[in-house]
Amino acid sequence: WEWKPLAAGSERLTIAPDVAKFNGKYYMSGNGAPLYRADHILGPYAEVGSWQDPEGRKVPDIPTTNGLPRRVFDVQMFVDKDNRPYVFMAYGQTGGVWVAPLDPNQPNRMTSAPKDLIKSNLDHVWERAGNANERGNFSYMEGPWVFERNGTYYLQYSAGGTEWQTYATGYYTAKSPLGPYTAVQDTPLLRNVTGVNTGPGHGSAVKGPDGNWWQFYLTVLNNPPGGRRR
Repeated sequence: WEWKPLAAGSERLTIAPDVAKFNGKYYMSGNGAPLYRADHILGPYAEVGSWQDPEGRKVPDIPTTNGLPRRVFDVQMFVDKDNRPYVFMAYGQTGGVWVAPLDPNQPNRMTSAPKDLIKSNLDHVWERAGNANERGNFSYMEGPWVFERNGTYYLQYSAGGTEWQTYATGYYTAKSPLGPYTAVQDTPLLRNVTGVNTGPGHGSAVKGPDGNWWQFYLTVLNNPPGGRRR
């Protein structure tokens, strides 16, 4: 790998960036960032605009029904096999993941109100916070990543919190990007609490040029506590 700086206008692109190719352009966003666009994957990227609902309200101002504020957090712009774009974001904490379809001509604008898909389920012991999953009243669900394979949509997410070695990756499945999504029996997909690569989470599954599927993820270090490595 060779590090490349990305020119993203005058704004500082924050953590957890995501890049998607759509209609010959490359789109990038990240935590707290608007949507950017470039002709080449390495940029330079220019701002398209803030994430907005059909009424023009920016993400922090879009109403919710779960009592948690909506924010631009852990963004994934997903382009389906029919070339329709969607945006997935996480609430963080126990709020879960939401989705909205995007306007192909103005992809920072949603064409309908955001739809809540999944939220923390503390009956899933592995989702609970703590190095022994002992915090039965709290979790931190984040890092949504959706991909389609053979007509099934897989929604990956991570839970627990990146400061814990129990940080892990689970997934739900659906027959549409908009859901409904159903939990599966063999989750968590990735979990390891001993050795070097503890806390595998906040990753993505991609199909490589060789046709094989690859899973990327970060790990949580013992020292410093909560230190992340990709």
